[in-house]
Amino acid sequence: MIRIAFGAAIPAEARIGAGVFFHHSGLGVVINRQAVIGPGCEIGAHVVLGGRSLLKGAPYLEKNVIVHSGAKIIGPVRIGENALIACNSVVLTDVPPNVLVAGVPAIVKKTGINISDYRHVADD
Repeated sequence: MIRIAFGAAIPAEARIGAGVFFHHSGLGVVINRQAVIGPGCEIGAHVVLGGRSLLKGAPYLEKNVIVHSGAKIIGPVRIGENALIACNSVVLTDVPPNVLVAGVPAIVKKTGINISDYRHVADD
């Protein structure tokens, strides 16, 4: 039903923590069945949390990670708590906590961020 209504692939085997928010109802999101999304994360539209040929495992997002639209996190990489992945970035390596990464491939652009400054604010 999710695939038909939203064009998304979110398998039941993926571990998704409490309070995870999918922007635009998860439109176009693709998640590997081995992926882990920690509690309080935000996932934008058209995000891919995918596997990588010849490497076992899938992305692991720690608590309160924000992944903006179009970002791709590929392979057995760990995204640190309170990290921010910018739009359309391609993440191929581990990301430390409390940083903003961007680019193709993604690199650290800003350290010591306060993730609360980047949180989604619901419309009233």
